[in-house]
Amino acid sequence: LVASTLTLAVALAEGTFALGAIEAGINGHPEAAIASLDLTYVFVHIFLILPAPLLFLALGTVLLNSEVLPKLFSILALVLGVGFAVAGLAGFFSTIAITIGIFLQIGQELWVLVAAIVIIIQTRKVP
Repeated sequence: LVASTLTLAVALAEGTFALGAIEAGINGHPEAAIASLDLTYVFVHIFLILPAPLLFLALGTVLLNSEVLPKLFSILALVLGVGFAVAGLAGFFSTIAITIGIFLQIGQELWVLVAAIVIIIQTRKVP
């Protein structure tokens, strides 16, 4: 619940600054647009450091003792959680780590997609 709340808060704040940058640009305030864009970049670090690792480490831990998904999904969720944390902290020192974090986010989306497909297939097999 905490991880989901943090994820939502980060997404809302990032979206607010992105919209603020657009509005500032439309209204002829280039300095405000630049400041808003700079603030949106901060949320890449925040997401990778706290909400993403919390969410996937908790999810992986819960799935370890569950039969909802195959064990591979729990292991991949734990790997993603650790990867997010490492990439987030390393991102303070390297732009390559941020790029790795973006690829981890792509992996997260693929994880969700494949997990959804597996759950749909499993529910169709249940009489």
